[in-house]
Amino acid sequence: KTINTDWNDILFRDAFTQEYNFSISGGSEKVTYYNSLGYTKEEGNVPGVSLSRFNLTSKTNYQVNKMLKIGISLFANRRKNQTFMTDSYGLTNPVYYSRIANPYFEPFDAAGNYLYDYDVTGSESDEKRGYNIFEERANTSKKSVTTAINPIFDAELRFNDQWKITSQVGLQWEQLSQEEYVGQNSFNMRNQREDNTYYKNGVRTYIIPEGGMLKTTGSTTSQITWKMQGEYKNTFGGIHDVQVMAGSEIRKNWYE
Repeated sequence: KTINTDWNDILFRDAFTQEYNFSISGGSEKVTYYNSLGYTKEEGNVPGVSLSRFNLTSKTNYQVNKMLKIGISLFANRRKNQTFMTDSYGLTNPVYYSRIANPYFEPFDAAGNYLYDYDVTGSESDEKRGYNIFEERANTSKKSVTTAINPIFDAELRFNDQWKITSQVGLQWEQLSQEEYVGQNSFNMRNQREDNTYYKNGVRTYIIPEGGMLKTTGSTTSQITWKMQGEYKNTFGGIHDVQVMAGSEIRKNWYE
């Protein structure tokens, strides 16, 4: 046979990652600050798979007087992921598929139309379950966006070199939105329809109607945390170090 498809060559690509960072810091005897921005873009070694991330960090500390120091920090990030939907056989996994794919099979004809492998599942050949991994990539997707914001407020009250009290209040908010798409012209959708049928009066009926599927989900998580800690430390006789700490933490969560 003249056909010898190198699946590893056509399913993968050289990955490219971009990363950019900018930071600035400074201050005086009473005030110090640090701010940074970061952006990362990762292209997976599979076409159509990617990850992007944006990060923000900001920290400011202020020495109010000899005893009291306060600070505020802000951490924020936004992440986007894009990949493909997985079918019940896991065929969209290119590592797995490249091992089982027929090397004598070509994914396209001379006109660029999809050709289908009807024996890829290892079961009996089924004309209604033809598989083409490039068609699957073109007609399925799974996208998610995660946004997180985390401000922290803290204070330190130092009475002397031995005694101090610290307190911290932290807020955390995270939102996840996800979109899953399976087009009508995909093995995933065809396979689901063929697996969900019943017979009535000798007639085969499909439970899932013709067409594709679009599913969107979202969730929000919020949290507030309050920490309080007292500390005592001293040295006696120049050689005996004593340190005592006690603290508490209260946390409350909300889910939507």
